[in-house]
Parts: sequence; C-alpha cells; structure tokens
Amino acid sequence: FGLALNRAFSTSATSPSAYKNIPMLGLTSYQRSDGSKVPAFMSQPGSKAGLVVIQEWWGVNEQVKQTATDLAKACGVRVIVPDLYRSKIAYEAAEANHLMNELDWPGAMKDIQAAASFLKEQGCTKVAVAGFCMGGALSLGAGVQFHEVDAAVCFYGWNKGLGDVSKMKKPTQCHFGDLDE
Repeated sequence: FGLALNRAFSTSATSPSAYKNIPMLGLTSYQRSDGSKVPAFMSQPGSKAGLVVIQEWWGVNEQVKQTATDLAKACGVRVIVPDLYRSKIAYEAAEANHLMNELDWPGAMKDIQAAASFLKEQGCTKVAVAGFCMGGALSLGAGVQFHEVDAAVCFYGWNKGLGDVSKMKKPTQCHFGDLDE
C-alpha cells in the first residue's frame, strides 16, 4: 500500500509520527460540480498529501472510519471518506447487496472526483484514492478517469466497466487473495 502512496506523494506526506494522536474529525461535507453536497468524514489538516478512502458495500461504518483513521496516522496523509450511501449502513449481506445494487455509480464517481478536488482545494498537492471491494472498483475507475487523482489503490475491487485500467498512467496497486481471513 505504501509503495503506491510513496510514488504518488514523493515528499508531500507528513511524518506519520505527527498524526499519532489525531482522530477523525467526524462529519463534514463538500460540493460536487453539479452543486450536490456530499457528506464525508475527514481527518484534521496538516499534510500536503491526501487520501480518499472509499467504503465497502456495507457503507461508512465504524470499521471504515477506523481504517481511514489508521491510514491517516500510518501514512501521514489527510484522509476524507465520502459517504456514498448518504448515511445508510448495512448490517447483513443481503442489505449490503441491495445498497450496492441501488448505488448511482456515475454519481458515486462524481462524489470521488469532488473529494479529490476538495482535498486539493484544502492544500493537498497530491491525492490518492484507496477502496475496498466495491470501493476498489471505484478507486480503479477514479484512477483512470480523473486528473485530480494521482494514484489508486484497490483492495478486492473489480472494474465494473468504470474505466479501461490498461490505460492507467498513475501509480496503481491492487490487492487480491484467495484465503483472506
């Protein structure tokens, strides 16, 4: 994970020790180019490197928020987690599947593009996108489609036709496994 971020950020990231005691700030929002507001969780400012963390099919639950907090601390980056489901969280697989199938994928891509733009407006000079499962697909799509995104990291994502990854020109890292526990 760090390799893609290091290549994307060069010297932009803050020392991870500077983030030792910084929690997520909680809910904030930013605007898409069409004027829609996007709710999100965001870490405190300080780093010149940004990371958009994209949820799994469960929604922005406590695990996703903790993962984003851990990444902010470990990588020394400013993290934003857009709430693609607009406060809906699944607790069972059937419910998560329903939420994912009902997702406005083009709208979610706009949310991610706007999150990357928002981080750059806040002073981040480089922005990576990292996603898990459903979010991995979106991270690959964002890496292909958006100039605001400087690197992409995918955990278990499938492309879902969001972009031709063979044309990816940015540092990209993908993680897959057969025996994940």
